[in-house]
Amino acid sequence: MAKDRARPFARKHARYWMTAAGLMVVIMVVNVVIGFWLYHGDEKTTRKPSYQPIPPTPAWAFDAGVDAPADAPADAPADAN
Repeated sequence: MAKDRARPFARKHARYWMTAAGLMVVIMVVNVVIGFWLYHGDEKTTRKPSYQPIPPTPAWAFDAGVDAPADAPADAPADAN
């Protein structure tokens, strides 16, 4: 016997699509309720931290291996800053 594809809303199909649609609506309502329950709109927002400027690096803190020019030989001293 061939499947009845022409009548998707017939009485014999109603138990499938009504159950699926009904469960989707129930899940949607549960998600909305959980969203409103978890939302805290009345809480005060946290203060932004006050960022201070980064102090200049002292001359003695430079690393010769990192601050040397790329074309300098390995045994050459780095430029004094």
